Amino acid sequence: MLRMLRYLRPIYYWHRLLRMQRFDLSWHRQDMADELSEYYEAEGLIHRWSELADVVYTHSRTTVYDGYRMEFPLSIRHYVIGLPYMYGKYSLRWLFYRIAGSRLGYDVRAVLNPAKEKKIRRVAQFFCIHEEQFVHECMRLRKYWLFLP
Repeated sequence: MLRMLRYLRPIYYWHRLLRMQRFDLSWHRQDMADELSEYYEAEGLIHRWSELADVVYTHSRTTVYDGYRMEFPLSIRHYVIGLPYMYGKYSLRWLFYRIAGSRLGYDVRAVLNPAKEKKIRRVAQFFCIHEEQFVHECMRLRKYWLFLP
């Protein structure tokens, strides 16, 4: 077990860098159920890998960062395969929202998909930012973020 903690340390530090809002265990369970259903519905290698990264992110955020106990619903092999995509995907999204928020004077820490306007609006509502202004800024910024997953 102590050996395993050594491998979880980088994941913990990465989550600590993101400093996402903490939620209770019931929220995490619902989030995991949603992500798992999207994973099982995914078709195509890249889409499935992306959804696997979402499952790994949800689990690591729940267990490593928020400290709740939750079994990983897939094999450890899936976890290892999902990690690289998770780091890239969520780091880029986090940075995107940090830049978009800072341009409007807000400290935004979010990782929702900025390719979907309804998700941008959810972020704006969560951080009490004027929706139209934030959507406009995100859409303008997306023109320069060609590889944003």
